[in-house]
Amino acid sequence: MLDSSELYIPLHVIRGVSDGPVLGLLASVHGTEYYQNRIIRRIVNETSADEVNGTILAVPVANSLRSPTYPGTPPIPLKRPWTSRT
Repeated sequence: MLDSSELYIPLHVIRGVSDGPVLGLLASVHGTEYYQNRIIRRIVNETSADEVNGTILAVPVANSLRSPTYPGTPPIPLKRPWTSRT
């Protein structure tokens, strides 16, 4: 970061028993996606390396500066108007 402070981005790596494709999973890119975070946590907790051919790279909070736990994150509008520009 510009002020030389550290930024923590969690990364979970599940390496399978054999080589294969790499699957990348990201959540909370914009800071307001909560459900995807729970899905990644479940995949990481319930997947054994014995079940995988290849590698899974899982990032449950890709943008920690927009995470709800980061100070200054604006509240999420519960009723947001959606407009169409047609």
